[in-house]
Amino acid sequence: MRVRIVVPSAWRPTAQAVLQWFPEATVVVPHDQREDYVRVNPGADIIALPKSCPAGLGASRDWIANESGIGCHIQIDDDIPAFVVMSVKTRKLTGAEFQAVCDSTASAAEDGGYKMFSFNHSPNPMNFEPVCPFKLTGEGTSTGMGFLPGHGIRIKPAYWKLHEDRFVWLMNAYLNRVIFRDMRYAPIQPGCWTNPGGVSAHRNREAMDAAARELVKDFGDTVELTAGDHGLSPKVKIPF
Repeated sequence: MRVRIVVPSAWRPTAQAVLQWFPEATVVVPHDQREDYVRVNPGADIIALPKSCPAGLGASRDWIANESGIGCHIQIDDDIPAFVVMSVKTRKLTGAEFQAVCDSTASAAEDGGYKMFSFNHSPNPMNFEPVCPFKLTGEGTSTGMGFLPGHGIRIKPAYWKLHEDRFVWLMNAYLNRVIFRDMRYAPIQPGCWTNPGGVSAHRNREAMDAAARELVKDFGDTVELTAGDHGLSPKVKIPF
């Protein structure tokens, strides 16, 4: 199975870290920003969202997963500098290796009847259990969100700008019960809250608290809210 690598992005034409190591990625941007992205990233595959698509990462994810016709794909963040192999000493994957990993992971997921696939959250070796290289429940990583045909997930408007990742993983657990997570691989993630553009354009305490409370409204005590430096932080407890 060939997986398409898709990068939803906004307000970051000069900060496409993914294109530095995977230039074949498809970058999906707001319709009025495509010219800027094309000018800064010549030769890149850049798709414009339709004018009817609302603002926000969640809205972009929903269009990519359900309206674009792309098919089997994985959505990764635009500021990810690399994926790594998990071990005592991590090693960065080349672009070709990452494509092969995505293809084999999606094929394994399809063979098992799963509708979503993902990887480890963090490259910290302490997050990897050598005797348990695969997990079939829980949340994937928002920086590696794999969709197979028939996933059935539509992102609600309440999550078009914030916490769409938590909503997707919870809805997958509700609708599909399982997920195929290859814990041998993980993204290197830049510092959160610091990169301009993207979700930062919508992120503030009031909006984050509202989206977090919406998760509790939709999923009950599966979501536990704790007060953090940036507002309410949802902790997901998928009960199986």
